[in-house]
Amino acid sequence: MESFMTGESNPSYSPEQERWLALDGFRGAAIVAMICYHAGWNLGYFHFVDAIFFQTPGWKLFGTSIAASFLLISGFSLALAHGNGFRPRAFLKRLLKITAAAALVTAVTWYVFPDNYIFFGILHCLALTSILAIPFLYAPLWICVLAIGATLFAPLFLQQSFWDQRWLDWVGLGLSEPRTNDYVPIFPWFALVIFGVVLGRMSSYLPELFSTRQTDSRLFQNAAWLGRWSLVIYLVHQPFLFGLTQLAASSGFFAAPPSPAASFRQHCEMRCRETSANLEVCYTTCSCVTKKLTETSEYAQIWERIKADAGTPQDREQIYQLASKCFEQNLPR
Repeated sequence: MESFMTGESNPSYSPEQERWLALDGFRGAAIVAMICYHAGWNLGYFHFVDAIFFQTPGWKLFGTSIAASFLLISGFSLALAHGNGFRPRAFLKRLLKITAAAALVTAVTWYVFPDNYIFFGILHCLALTSILAIPFLYAPLWICVLAIGATLFAPLFLQQSFWDQRWLDWVGLGLSEPRTNDYVPIFPWFALVIFGVVLGRMSSYLPELFSTRQTDSRLFQNAAWLGRWSLVIYLVHQPFLFGLTQLAASSGFFAAPPSPAASFRQHCEMRCRETSANLEVCYTTCSCVTKKLTETSEYAQIWERIKADAGTPQDREQIYQLASKCFEQNLPR
């Protein structure tokens, strides 16, 4: 089965096929990183580790880099697959696979996370940007460069409340980010696909990046195998990991004692759920409160008293005010 980022492969070995193998290797490495990312997310969701860690800039950058790599490789692959002329049949076959997979992800996450389902994640973005990228396969490179800049910087100048509507969230120009477990809107992410197209069109001038030395490594060969099955792995790995983590959490044998921050947040969530049916809002609100208490000097003394179970009525009042602010910030729109 060909990768969901590529077109049809060439059965005879050639420098062109070698470039596909190199792309499969890079894609496989991205798949491994994605599996690690989701495994960590699951551990936080089921409180094996403090979920606040997964809100840190470093972890968010890790997740962003994974999505960016898939989009970059997608653009590169499109340029290789259609560089000698557009092939409608191969393109449509690939597009239908990605679209069907995206619809499946939406359906499953709507059932499991109805308040936070994925309506425009990485697969949705790959499907739509594949269509939008067609003109850039043959446009002058200077137009591609302008389009990259315009797509990257459009949110800085075009963001407005008009776009803060559910049916327009896929554009990415709203003032606030919608609640969803995976959000990859057109702006600014499409810029990476165009950049990938540019790199793919210029790849014949950079043969050293795809030399046979890369394909001799057993590790690289294994990564390339993963890359060729990337769509199947994408669809299967998270349900498997999520179910396995949930089973471990329900057994009680593997759960580590929660940290003070985790204990506080869990207690906060329990209290929040007594007044709100929206579990995701309670989770994000209590994560916000815990982050402020543990990382902001303004609340340092309050947090020390809370950890020592010596909180005062004044402390509880300040925490209540902080929780109200966090709650308002995380209300669904």
